[in-house]
Amino acid sequence: MEGIEPISTNTAVERLQGAGLAAQASFLDAELMRPRTVILHGNGNNLKQAQAVRKALGLGELQRGPLSPGAGVQVLLGKDWQPSKP
Repeated sequence: MEGIEPISTNTAVERLQGAGLAAQASFLDAELMRPRTVILHGNGNNLKQAQAVRKALGLGELQRGPLSPGAGVQVLLGKDWQPSKP
């Protein structure tokens, strides 16, 4: 889980953990903020896990893409993420 705002990012992590998914936060520079949330799932091997993440967050565009080492799915929070969303 990557975001720029600690409270918002931590809320997303808590939502994923509440759904039974393993999650941890890391923080990006504000210049790297995306307009939309993206959920990366590597080469498609973790698509079901990425779909579970999207369901728990209530948003996110699923994309194949490179992941951080050791990650099964990587979330890049965008401006569309609001902690009050279901």
